[in-house]
Amino acid sequence: MNNIKKVSRLTDLPHEILESARKAGIESNEKRRSGTYMMIDHEAVISRVNKHFKGKLEIIDTKVALKKYKWLQDYRWKLVDRGKDEYTECVDEDFGGGYFLRILKNARVEFPLQSCLMISSEGMKQNVHNIIIAEEGSDSRIITGCTLHPDVRSGQHIGISEFFIKKDAKLNFTMIHNWNESAKV
Repeated sequence: MNNIKKVSRLTDLPHEILESARKAGIESNEKRRSGTYMMIDHEAVISRVNKHFKGKLEIIDTKVALKKYKWLQDYRWKLVDRGKDEYTECVDEDFGGGYFLRILKNARVEFPLQSCLMISSEGMKQNVHNIIIAEEGSDSRIITGCTLHPDVRSGQHIGISEFFIKKDAKLNFTMIHNWNESAKV
């Protein structure tokens, strides 16, 4: 099990974690990012918005968002049927979190948001459900990286992502995976 504590910035994390995240497209220098989210196993260790983008976007753990916003239940499993296959059923039955990203109405977010989902415990099953909402007229970019800690040889990552792009919104989404041959994705 990981013993990583919550941090206020990525550079507070151990070097080997930062290096694995870098290989999955994540920058530790957050000055060129509008927000950062990182989940290790099933724990969000950082979830923050760059001060220049406060009031334009939100990035928090999906579990936290579902408690904070009752209306978010109307989005969860709206685009993907929870019973579609064994993978969606697995995430539905053993929900381990994920990220909720919301770009607010008419917000122009010049720097990308970044999120990283990392497995740091041997044999871990990381089941995530991500919900992304680009509100009307917004314009943003997201970089998501999924990876293993360098000391981990095996794990399973099942990710369900639902994207809601509202009228006149623009969203560029890039996902980079960095797994070894033993990982099940």
